[in-house]
Amino acid sequence: MTNKSSITKKPILKTSAPEHIKYRLRKQQKKTQTKKDMRGPKDVIAGKDQGLDDNDNVVSATKKKAKKRKADGDAAKKAPKKQKKKKKDEKTAVENVHLSKRRLSSDGRPESVHNHTILQELHSVEDENTDRTARAESDHESTLETNEKVTRLRHLDIHKEAKINQGLEVLESNEVFSVKGDELEFSHTKVIMRRGPLFLYSTTRTRYKKGTQIDLTKLEIHPIPRPHIYPVLPTLAPNPLPPHVFLKRPNLISYAHSECLTEISALSMHEAQMCQMIKRSPHPNVAKYFGCLIDEDGRISELCFSRHRKTLNQMVEDGEIFDRTACLDNITAGIKHLHSLGMIHCDINPHNVFADVEDFVIGDFDSCALEGDKLGAKAGTHGWTSDDFVLAQRENDWFGFAKIKEFLLSPNDIKECL
Repeated sequence: MTNKSSITKKPILKTSAPEHIKYRLRKQQKKTQTKKDMRGPKDVIAGKDQGLDDNDNVVSATKKKAKKRKADGDAAKKAPKKQKKKKKDEKTAVENVHLSKRRLSSDGRPESVHNHTILQELHSVEDENTDRTARAESDHESTLETNEKVTRLRHLDIHKEAKINQGLEVLESNEVFSVKGDELEFSHTKVIMRRGPLFLYSTTRTRYKKGTQIDLTKLEIHPIPRPHIYPVLPTLAPNPLPPHVFLKRPNLISYAHSECLTEISALSMHEAQMCQMIKRSPHPNVAKYFGCLIDEDGRISELCFSRHRKTLNQMVEDGEIFDRTACLDNITAGIKHLHSLGMIHCDINPHNVFADVEDFVIGDFDSCALEGDKLGAKAGTHGWTSDDFVLAQRENDWFGFAKIKEFLLSPNDIKECL
């Protein structure tokens, strides 16, 4: 058997023990030594220091305390953390970042990331969230402003339509049919309206039953010019007549050639109405109109114009020398003035251009029509207009002007003018 006295006790501090345990053991030894120094005789006799000299008991007690501390530490980790000084959202963010960046050192002790770094990251996250919130609020405000503008424009459009349609009275409507083969096919509905003294019209592909109210907001409305409806009361020529006037009488040579030319009075009335418009807006390159003469029955007998020396055709036939380019410029100015009044001359030719010394004017308005009207019985002179013209359009006059340019200028002169 082995002698117990020969067994050597192991040292209290082991080199392989962790540093924190060594530190606690050294601290415990100091406390034990202090207690030994403070013992009295009664403590020695009673043997109360028996466990203090036993190194094995000290190590065992230290281990127990270490285990207890470890258990307490584990319990503390499992307990919920409460931080009263920080806001709830900041505390949660710090805790999440702290737990995600927690790591172990080489000796096994836990080591936390510094709070300064955590706060920096937290502030960075908060700044990003603030920027996103600001951008979202800005976008939301922009969307609201856009919606308000769109709503305002819609209200303006509705108000504008209501204002345009305000006071409109539907006078009549009628369905128009076109012939296709042997059958009639619906073409459109024509609606006539009135607002005060003004008359308007519109066409639509919609068919309305009798008694159905017509939705005016869906119609494209056009005004009807008053000269298209009402004849103008002719202006009487001054009495006595001024000197150097030309009295135009109805042309009877064409009487009875056709039914429309039999009613020459209608042609005279039409020319008097066209001349009435010219009288209100005179121009130096348009023949001056003084008014009409009325016979004892109250009928128009003659139209009174300013007298001119010759027609352009007579000047060319007589071989007179004149500035032909200036002549063309005068004709151009006269045509443009008539077009500005909504009139188409429809018979531009050398017989209807009159000259004095240097100025040239356009005259003879029996073929005149309002722009867009259907051409009547007199629709130009053969050779100076096109048979394809059906309506009174500006191209009718410029066609005649091109013919006059050919009449006045040689090919070389035309090239120079162009």
